[in-house]
Amino acid sequence: IARAIHDFSDRRTLPFITVTVADLQDLEGPARVLARVKGGTVLIDEIADIDDEIQARIVRMMDAPGDHVPRFMATSQSNLMGAMESGKVRQDLYYRLCGATIHVPALRERVDDIPLLADHFLSRAERDGAPKRHLSPDSEELVRAYSWPGNVRQLENAMRRLVLTSRADEITRPE
Repeated sequence: IARAIHDFSDRRTLPFITVTVADLQDLEGPARVLARVKGGTVLIDEIADIDDEIQARIVRMMDAPGDHVPRFMATSQSNLMGAMESGKVRQDLYYRLCGATIHVPALRERVDDIPLLADHFLSRAERDGAPKRHLSPDSEELVRAYSWPGNVRQLENAMRRLVLTSRADEITRPE
């Protein structure tokens, strides 16, 4: 969703950078991130899982972005307001990030999206040079029935593995 927002915005020609804790671990991390993004979009992955010291670095990075101010976005699988109220997320960081919130239900709550996403990931793999693959009706039902606790990332990885391990164009249900 963050990538789609970036791709359909006025920043689409600028970099889209996903930032993890490792990118911000040392003191120079925020400066390197800002140098890479050049006014594009910074997506901070799983903000509620980042410790207080690195959250403080993010706040400072957001307050002094330099000449090319990027768009900042963050993801979280937990309720950020609750995390802020319990002290897990800094208040100053929460209020800088919560300008607009998009709640995305878990994949298991939107099973009609699963075949569409699976086809998307199979098509993307083909565009990246992998052989063309598609799900059989039985395997599509199996994919729809699974609860996907890892959500879209888990589905994407499963499709990537199936593309690599399947010997036929049609991915069938195991017997």
